Amino acid sequence: MLTGKNVSKWWYLLLVASCLHLFFINVKDSHDWGDDFAQYIHQAENISKGILQTETGYIYNKDYALYSPPLYFTGFPLVLAPVYAIAGNNMLAFSYLISAFLFFSALIFFRFFISYFKPVTSCLLVLIIVCNPWMLDYKMEIGSDIPFTFFLFLSILFYLNSKKSVRAFILLGMLAGFLISIRSIGVAFALAVVVNELLKIKQETASNKKKQTGLLIIIFLVVCAAFFVLLNNVIFNIPLLNLQSSASLFTFNDLYKTILKNCNYYFDIFQTLFSTPPENIYALFSTLIKSSALSLLLLGFYLRIKRGMEFIDFLFIFYMLVLYVYPYSASGYRFLIPVTPILLLLVAEGLYFLMTAFQWKKNILYGLCIISFYTVYKYDWEIILGKQNYILQ
Repeated sequence: MLTGKNVSKWWYLLLVASCLHLFFINVKDSHDWGDDFAQYIHQAENISKGILQTETGYIYNKDYALYSPPLYFTGFPLVLAPVYAIAGNNMLAFSYLISAFLFFSALIFFRFFISYFKPVTSCLLVLIIVCNPWMLDYKMEIGSDIPFTFFLFLSILFYLNSKKSVRAFILLGMLAGFLISIRSIGVAFALAVVVNELLKIKQETASNKKKQTGLLIIIFLVVCAAFFVLLNNVIFNIPLLNLQSSASLFTFNDLYKTILKNCNYYFDIFQTLFSTPPENIYALFSTLIKSSALSLLLLGFYLRIKRGMEFIDFLFIFYMLVLYVYPYSASGYRFLIPVTPILLLLVAEGLYFLMTAFQWKKNILYGLCIISFYTVYKYDWEIILGKQNYILQ
């Protein structure tokens, strides 16, 4: 369970200095073709100009709902709207916004990791995320994944560190409703909160405590649903067709095949976080890191389940279950961005277990990890920096 831990402000200053590169690398005034970003920005434009969300010109094909919903829920367009109102249809401004979300996510990730590990380990884990070539390359996309990740971990920290009061659960319900408005998979967070609180009821002996926790669950669910409806139906009228479109994706035809395919897919995709092109002469390090990371992840997950499940484990399981039953699996790593800190938490816990069992020297291991990651990533960093001034098609 996350616990408060006093950390010197110098660690935060060091992290801030280490993450400033996010505002200078791959900040673009152009965008690739894609498709999602255009719909998000158009909806943000409509919000800033007081135009109906439905007025985007997109012709929805109900026979191919997997391609794109009629509209996106208003969470991410609402985040983009102030930038559009100030700077207009300015890709550079949107690019800085995504970089800012990743920058502040790094600080939240550090607060998350510091509850489990020492500052040096926490810093290294954060830098693996924000200095990763894949992440540096992807952050130029105007997509909802990075902002969703920021709000998800903000919600996690708020839930695990706030007092269990009516006021706190009202705010938590609003955060959950907003999360689901950014990406519908935010429902995994809501489910994890409910299950975690239900277990507390089961463990509680005093009847008044059971009733209080039950009341908090009801308040959380009601506020979450009400805030979602307020954003997506009352303030901004998203047609019911949008919900029908999202629900229709989960057909559950050949469910076993879908789950099996997605399990294999996301095992492979997780390892791309440590990949490098084969022409990199140090690609062997990448192969070793990928294999080790996957093995340590599975070990860390086993150890956490054996020790006793907690909120973070419920969230991770519910999130991955949604991905496993979701028929679309061609998005690459981006669907794993919101749980990357949890994935690295599992890897680190597996590694710590082995370090204790075999009495490995921590300082030597830290040094080897830093050298290995630098060796693998240096080639990709040079490619990214070499394309800084390229105009995307």
